[in-house]
Amino acid sequence: MYLIKLTSQSALEVEGRVTGTLDEHKKYFEYLKAGNGDAAYRVLIDHLMMPLNVVKPEK
Repeated sequence: MYLIKLTSQSALEVEGRVTGTLDEHKKYFEYLKAGNGDAAYRVLIDHLMMPLNVVKPEK
């Protein structure tokens, strides 16, 4: 949980990531509702990997 908190906090500091995160959650939910497990899985994996691909702004 600590690692998730650290990566999430850092990624969410990047402009546009809050909106992007919300969109990813919505897509994931819609795919689950539609019974499209493969698409939901792909969105979930991309979402979980996002903090590794985000460049944190310099302070």
